[in-house]
Amino acid sequence: GRGGPLGALAEGSEEEESDDDETPARQTPERVTAAMVPQAFSHFTYEKTEGKKMVVDLQGVWDAKSRRILLTDPCILSANNADRRYGRTDRGRVGMAAFFSSYQDTPLSRRLGFVDGATREAEVIALDMRARRNAKDRAEAERVVAQAMVD
Repeated sequence: GRGGPLGALAEGSEEEESDDDETPARQTPERVTAAMVPQAFSHFTYEKTEGKKMVVDLQGVWDAKSRRILLTDPCILSANNADRRYGRTDRGRVGMAAFFSSYQDTPLSRRLGFVDGATREAEVIALDMRARRNAKDRAEAERVVAQAMVD
């Protein structure tokens, strides 16, 4: 098929080539491969949920006959993982930051318009620090109120 294993994602521009010598040569599109899909899907889940959840640790198996990718072994991370809602592997924002710290920009992630991993990692760390500070402030306020009720 045209454009590699992911079809339209790897297709180039549909514009006609020009014989005009002043027109720059058409750039060859970067190749998108099935191996890029698990990481891009993880990033997509972060973007789609506005940073509230993320599916990570995916393994992808490409089936050439059906031209589909089977993603297995998901681990769900939640921004508010105090209750470990998704099990012991839910490392919350710490896990999200770890994902983005090793995130590699790929032609697929660029095609999808994703922000680079370093920027997202810094964002997740800042959000986590703010959430921890707010939780600490709430706990302190609750302690003061409880003490005032006793006095």
